[in-house]
Amino acid sequence: MAIRKSVFGSIDERQNFAKLMRTWGGTHNVYHNLPFLNVIAARDDLRDERGQLFRVTEAEYDLLKKASIDYTVCTKQDAPVVGIEFDGLDDGVNVGAAYFPREGRPVRQGRKYMLDLKLKVAHGAGFPFFVLGSQQFSGLADSVRLTIADGLIGEVLANQERERRFREFSPDQCGMSQEDFDVLSDSDRTSVIENWALEVEVMCDYEHNPIHRQVAQLSREVGATGESISFPRPAGIDMERFTVVQAAVRTRDGASAEAVLQLPEFRTPSCGITIGLAIEVAKLLALAKVQAIKRRSAR
Repeated sequence: MAIRKSVFGSIDERQNFAKLMRTWGGTHNVYHNLPFLNVIAARDDLRDERGQLFRVTEAEYDLLKKASIDYTVCTKQDAPVVGIEFDGLDDGVNVGAAYFPREGRPVRQGRKYMLDLKLKVAHGAGFPFFVLGSQQFSGLADSVRLTIADGLIGEVLANQERERRFREFSPDQCGMSQEDFDVLSDSDRTSVIENWALEVEVMCDYEHNPIHRQVAQLSREVGATGESISFPRPAGIDMERFTVVQAAVRTRDGASAEAVLQLPEFRTPSCGITIGLAIEVAKLLALAKVQAIKRRSAR
Protein backbone atom coordinates (compact mmCIF):
# COMPACT_ATOMS: atom_id res chain seq x y z
CA MET A 1 0.00 0.00 0.00
CA ALA A 2 1.48 3.35 -1.11
CA ILE A 3 1.62 6.36 1.20
CA ARG A 4 0.28 9.55 -0.34
CA LYS A 5 2.73 12.39 -0.84
CA SER A 6 0.30 14.89 0.70
CA VAL A 7 -2.94 14.85 2.68
CA PHE A 8 -4.17 17.66 0.45
CA GLY A 9 -6.02 16.90 -2.77
CA SER A 10 -4.23 19.59 -4.77
CA ILE A 11 -1.61 22.34 -4.55
CA ASP A 12 -4.41 24.94 -4.43
CA GLU A 13 -6.06 23.14 -1.52
CA ARG A 14 -2.80 23.20 0.42
CA GLN A 15 -2.13 26.85 -0.40
CA ASN A 16 -5.62 27.86 0.68
CA PHE A 17 -5.11 26.12 4.00
CA ALA A 18 -1.84 28.03 4.46
CA LYS A 19 -3.67 31.31 3.75
CA LEU A 20 -6.33 30.52 6.35
CA MET A 21 -3.64 29.62 8.87
CA ARG A 22 -1.78 32.87 8.15
CA THR A 23 -4.81 34.99 8.98
CA TRP A 24 -6.61 32.89 11.58
CA GLY A 25 -4.11 30.42 13.04
CA GLY A 26 -3.12 32.76 15.86
CA THR A 27 -6.63 33.13 17.26
CA HIS A 28 -8.35 29.95 16.06
CA ASN A 29 -7.69 26.32 15.26
CA VAL A 30 -8.01 25.57 11.54
CA TYR A 31 -8.54 21.98 10.41
CA HIS A 32 -8.41 20.32 7.03
CA ASN A 33 -10.78 17.59 5.87
CA LEU A 34 -12.73 16.98 9.07
CA PRO A 35 -15.58 14.44 8.83
CA PHE A 36 -18.84 16.31 8.22
CA LEU A 37 -20.59 14.55 11.10
CA ASN A 38 -17.81 15.57 13.50
CA VAL A 39 -18.97 19.14 12.96
CA ILE A 40 -22.75 18.86 12.53
CA ALA A 41 -25.17 16.54 14.33
CA ALA A 42 -27.24 15.76 11.25
CA ARG A 43 -29.68 13.51 13.15
CA ASP A 44 -31.17 16.51 14.98
CA ASP A 45 -34.18 18.53 13.82
CA LEU A 46 -33.10 21.08 11.21
CA ARG A 47 -34.77 24.16 9.73
CA ASP A 48 -34.84 25.08 6.06
CA GLU A 49 -34.62 28.62 4.65
CA ARG A 50 -38.36 29.11 5.21
CA GLY A 51 -38.07 28.07 8.86
CA GLN A 52 -39.74 24.69 8.32
CA LEU A 53 -38.49 21.70 10.33
CA PHE A 54 -36.99 18.78 8.44
CA ARG A 55 -34.83 15.72 9.07
CA VAL A 56 -32.34 14.02 6.78
CA THR A 57 -33.32 10.70 5.27
CA GLU A 58 -31.39 7.49 5.94
CA ALA A 59 -29.95 7.65 2.42
CA GLU A 60 -28.79 11.24 2.98
CA TYR A 61 -27.28 10.34 6.35
CA ASP A 62 -25.35 7.47 4.78
CA LEU A 63 -23.88 9.92 2.26
CA LEU A 64 -22.93 12.36 5.00
CA LYS A 65 -21.11 9.60 6.88
CA LYS A 66 -18.61 9.57 4.02
CA ALA A 67 -18.47 13.36 3.59
CA SER A 68 -15.91 15.81 4.92
CA ILE A 69 -15.42 19.57 5.13
CA ASP A 70 -12.33 20.95 3.41
CA TYR A 71 -11.62 23.64 6.01
CA THR A 72 -13.14 24.15 9.45
CA VAL A 73 -12.29 27.17 11.57
CA CYS A 74 -12.76 26.48 15.28
CA THR A 75 -12.26 28.28 18.53
CA LYS A 76 -9.16 27.39 20.54
CA GLN A 77 -11.47 25.02 22.44
CA ASP A 78 -12.30 23.30 19.10
CA ALA A 79 -15.90 24.52 18.84
CA PRO A 80 -16.61 24.81 15.09
CA VAL A 81 -17.25 28.37 13.88
CA VAL A 82 -17.10 28.32 10.06
CA GLY A 83 -16.91 25.57 7.46
CA ILE A 84 -15.63 26.05 3.90
CA GLU A 85 -15.85 23.71 0.93
CA PHE A 86 -13.28 24.60 -1.73
CA ASP A 87 -14.64 24.03 -5.23
CA GLY A 88 -11.39 23.87 -7.12
CA LEU A 89 -13.02 21.77 -9.84
CA ASP A 90 -15.76 24.10 -11.05
CA ASP A 91 -14.91 27.32 -9.16
CA GLY A 92 -18.45 27.58 -7.83
CA VAL A 93 -20.05 29.26 -4.84
CA ASN A 94 -23.19 28.90 -2.75
CA VAL A 95 -26.13 31.26 -2.69
CA GLY A 96 -28.08 30.25 0.37
CA ALA A 97 -28.35 26.46 0.44
CA ALA A 98 -27.86 26.11 -3.32
CA TYR A 99 -24.58 25.51 -5.13
CA PHE A 100 -23.78 27.19 -8.46
CA PRO A 101 -20.71 26.35 -10.56
CA ARG A 102 -18.90 29.24 -12.22
CA GLU A 103 -20.68 30.74 -15.23
CA GLY A 104 -19.94 28.67 -18.31
CA ARG A 105 -18.96 25.53 -16.41
CA PRO A 106 -21.13 22.41 -16.83
CA VAL A 107 -23.35 21.41 -13.93
CA ARG A 108 -22.09 18.06 -12.61
CA GLN A 109 -25.30 16.69 -11.14
CA GLY A 110 -23.67 14.27 -8.69
CA ARG A 111 -21.37 16.97 -7.33
CA LYS A 112 -24.18 19.51 -7.12
CA TYR A 113 -26.38 17.03 -5.24
CA MET A 114 -23.67 16.41 -2.63
CA LEU A 115 -22.82 20.09 -2.16
CA ASP A 116 -26.51 21.01 -1.96
CA LEU A 117 -26.98 18.31 0.68
CA LYS A 118 -24.08 19.61 2.77
CA LEU A 119 -25.40 23.16 2.47
CA LYS A 120 -28.95 22.14 3.35
CA VAL A 121 -27.88 20.28 6.48
CA ALA A 122 -25.24 22.78 7.64
CA HIS A 123 -27.52 25.78 7.16
CA GLY A 124 -30.41 23.82 8.66
CA ALA A 125 -28.30 23.43 11.79
CA GLY A 126 -27.51 27.15 11.79
CA PHE A 127 -23.84 26.52 10.94
CA PRO A 128 -22.01 29.03 8.70
CA PHE A 129 -20.93 26.85 5.77
CA PHE A 130 -19.67 28.28 2.47
CA VAL A 131 -18.78 26.88 -0.92
CA LEU A 132 -15.97 29.01 -2.34
CA GLY A 133 -13.92 28.92 -5.53
CA SER A 134 -10.43 30.08 -6.39
CA GLN A 135 -11.49 33.72 -6.73
CA GLN A 136 -12.53 33.85 -3.07
CA PHE A 137 -9.09 32.58 -2.01
CA SER A 138 -7.04 34.98 -4.17
CA GLY A 139 -5.29 37.94 -2.59
CA LEU A 140 -7.34 41.08 -3.14
CA ALA A 141 -4.44 43.17 -4.52
CA ASP A 142 -0.67 43.08 -4.90
CA SER A 143 -0.33 44.83 -1.53
CA VAL A 144 -3.30 43.09 0.13
CA ARG A 145 -2.88 39.44 1.03
CA LEU A 146 -6.32 39.14 2.59
CA THR A 147 -8.99 37.24 0.68
CA ILE A 148 -12.77 37.20 0.35
CA ALA A 149 -12.64 34.01 2.44
CA ASP A 150 -10.97 36.00 5.24
CA GLY A 151 -13.68 38.64 4.97
CA LEU A 152 -16.47 36.07 5.19
CA ILE A 153 -14.96 34.42 8.26
CA GLY A 154 -14.53 37.85 9.84
CA GLU A 155 -18.13 38.73 8.97
CA VAL A 156 -19.39 35.60 10.74
CA LEU A 157 -17.29 36.28 13.84
CA ALA A 158 -18.30 39.95 13.98
CA ASN A 159 -22.01 39.14 13.56
CA GLN A 160 -21.93 36.45 16.23
CA GLU A 161 -20.17 38.75 18.69
CA ARG A 162 -22.58 41.57 17.86
CA GLU A 163 -25.58 39.33 18.54
CA ARG A 164 -24.04 38.23 21.86
CA ARG A 165 -23.46 41.82 22.97
CA PHE A 166 -26.96 42.87 21.93
CA ARG A 167 -28.46 40.06 24.02
CA GLU A 168 -26.44 41.18 27.03
CA PHE A 169 -27.26 44.89 26.86
CA SER A 170 -27.38 46.76 30.15
CA PRO A 171 -27.40 50.53 30.81
CA ASP A 172 -24.01 50.42 32.52
CA GLN A 173 -22.48 49.71 29.08
CA CYS A 174 -23.68 53.20 28.13
CA GLY A 175 -22.26 54.74 31.30
CA MET A 176 -25.65 54.87 33.03
CA SER A 177 -27.16 53.22 36.06
CA GLN A 178 -30.33 51.18 35.67
CA GLU A 179 -32.18 53.79 37.74
CA ASP A 180 -31.08 56.68 35.49
CA PHE A 181 -31.96 54.67 32.39
CA ASP A 182 -35.42 53.77 33.68
CA VAL A 183 -36.46 57.40 34.21
CA LEU A 184 -35.65 58.38 30.63
CA SER A 185 -38.46 58.91 28.18
CA ASP A 186 -39.11 56.20 25.59
CA SER A 187 -37.51 58.29 22.85
CA ASP A 188 -34.43 59.02 24.97
CA ARG A 189 -34.02 55.33 25.85
CA THR A 190 -34.31 54.46 22.16
CA SER A 191 -31.68 57.07 21.31
CA VAL A 192 -29.28 55.75 23.97
CA ILE A 193 -29.68 52.16 22.74
CA GLU A 194 -29.29 53.13 19.07
CA ASN A 195 -26.06 55.05 19.76
CA TRP A 196 -24.71 52.15 21.82
CA ALA A 197 -25.67 49.62 19.12
CA LEU A 198 -23.90 51.64 16.42
CA GLU A 199 -20.74 51.74 18.53
CA VAL A 200 -20.97 47.98 19.12
CA GLU A 201 -21.35 47.32 15.40
CA VAL A 202 -18.28 49.37 14.53
CA MET A 203 -16.22 47.78 17.32
CA CYS A 204 -17.23 44.22 16.38
CA ASP A 205 -16.36 44.77 12.72
CA TYR A 206 -12.98 46.25 13.60
CA GLU A 207 -12.11 43.66 16.25
CA HIS A 208 -13.15 40.57 14.29
CA ASN A 209 -12.90 41.33 10.57
CA PRO A 210 -9.40 41.91 9.16
CA ILE A 211 -10.89 43.57 6.06
CA HIS A 212 -12.21 46.43 8.21
CA ARG A 213 -8.86 46.77 9.97
CA GLN A 214 -6.99 46.92 6.66
CA VAL A 215 -9.39 49.54 5.31
CA ALA A 216 -8.72 51.69 8.38
CA GLN A 217 -4.96 51.16 8.10
CA LEU A 218 -4.76 52.00 4.39
CA SER A 219 -7.06 55.01 4.84
CA ARG A 220 -4.61 56.46 7.35
CA GLU A 221 -1.59 55.54 5.24
CA VAL A 222 -2.77 57.23 2.03
CA GLY A 223 -4.50 60.13 3.80
CA ALA A 224 -8.00 59.34 2.59
CA THR A 225 -10.42 62.22 3.13
CA GLY A 226 -13.57 61.04 1.39
CA GLU A 227 -15.33 58.22 -0.34
CA SER A 228 -18.42 57.50 -2.40
CA ILE A 229 -20.33 54.27 -2.83
CA SER A 230 -22.70 53.32 -5.64
CA PHE A 231 -24.48 50.18 -6.74
CA PRO A 232 -24.33 49.67 -10.51
CA ARG A 233 -26.52 47.07 -12.20
CA PRO A 234 -24.42 45.79 -15.12
CA ALA A 235 -26.17 43.91 -17.90
CA GLY A 236 -25.92 40.15 -17.76
CA ILE A 237 -25.46 39.94 -13.97
CA ASP A 238 -28.09 38.07 -11.97
CA MET A 239 -28.74 40.62 -9.23
CA GLU A 240 -30.59 37.98 -7.20
CA ARG A 241 -27.30 36.11 -6.82
CA PHE A 242 -24.74 38.92 -6.77
CA THR A 243 -24.13 42.29 -5.16
CA VAL A 244 -22.19 44.81 -7.26
CA VAL A 245 -20.53 47.74 -5.51
CA GLN A 246 -18.45 50.60 -6.86
CA ALA A 247 -16.27 52.52 -4.43
CA ALA A 248 -14.31 55.71 -5.07
CA VAL A 249 -11.82 57.22 -2.62
CA ARG A 250 -9.88 60.48 -2.63
CA THR A 251 -6.99 61.80 -0.55
CA ARG A 252 -5.96 65.15 0.87
CA ASP A 253 -3.31 65.60 -1.85
CA GLY A 254 -5.79 65.05 -4.69
CA ALA A 255 -5.14 61.39 -5.52
CA SER A 256 -8.18 59.26 -6.29
CA ALA A 257 -9.15 55.83 -7.51
CA GLU A 258 -12.21 53.64 -7.84
CA ALA A 259 -12.93 49.92 -7.87
CA VAL A 260 -15.88 47.70 -8.70
CA LEU A 261 -16.57 44.46 -6.86
CA GLN A 262 -19.01 41.68 -7.69
CA LEU A 263 -19.70 39.48 -4.66
CA PRO A 264 -22.03 36.48 -4.43
CA GLU A 265 -25.02 36.75 -2.08
CA PHE A 266 -23.91 33.85 0.12
CA ARG A 267 -26.95 34.06 2.48
CA THR A 268 -25.27 31.86 5.04
CA PRO A 269 -26.08 31.61 8.78
CA SER A 270 -24.39 34.52 10.60
CA CYS A 271 -23.67 36.05 7.18
CA GLY A 272 -27.11 36.53 5.71
CA ILE A 273 -26.40 39.88 4.03
CA THR A 274 -23.03 40.53 2.39
CA ILE A 275 -23.54 44.10 1.17
CA GLY A 276 -21.58 45.53 4.11
CA LEU A 277 -18.63 43.27 3.37
CA ALA A 278 -18.87 44.08 -0.35
CA ILE A 279 -18.64 47.81 0.41
CA GLU A 280 -15.57 47.34 2.61
CA VAL A 281 -13.79 45.13 0.07
CA ALA A 282 -14.54 47.60 -2.75
CA LYS A 283 -13.14 50.42 -0.59
CA LEU A 284 -10.07 48.32 0.15
CA LEU A 285 -9.48 47.70 -3.56
CA ALA A 286 -9.78 51.42 -4.31
CA LEU A 287 -7.43 52.29 -1.44
CA ALA A 288 -4.89 49.74 -2.71
CA LYS A 289 -4.99 51.45 -6.11
CA VAL A 290 -4.34 54.84 -4.51
CA GLN A 291 -1.47 53.32 -2.54
CA ALA A 292 0.04 51.93 -5.76
CA ILE A 293 -0.30 55.32 -7.48
CA LYS A 294 1.46 57.07 -4.62
CA ARG A 295 4.28 54.52 -4.57
CA ARG A 296 4.87 54.88 -8.31
CA SER A 297 4.90 58.70 -8.10
CA ALA A 298 7.41 58.58 -5.24
CA ARG A 299 10.00 56.70 -7.28
